[in-house]
Amino acid sequence: AELVCDSWKYFENAVVVLLSFEKYYFRTGSYASLTVMLTQNENEQTVDIIGSGGGEGLFNISWGANSNFAENAVRILEQYGFSQTN
Repeated sequence: AELVCDSWKYFENAVVVLLSFEKYYFRTGSYASLTVMLTQNENEQTVDIIGSGGGEGLFNISWGANSNFAENAVRILEQYGFSQTN
């Protein structure tokens, strides 16, 4: 995946990082995007992950490219000690 942009915001008791990635999927012939927001305040770190795009054709079918992209991000973050909650 290619990092498209990043934005860091520092507040009195928190830091927020917004990351945007894109990746080309051959199976759909299009790009999928991934938006990741990391938030840290005092003793808590959270991550929000959104996969989008990746569709093709008249009905914009993604064949799971966007969810696959998001699932890859979840697996990477779990390797760093994050756990998934809903």
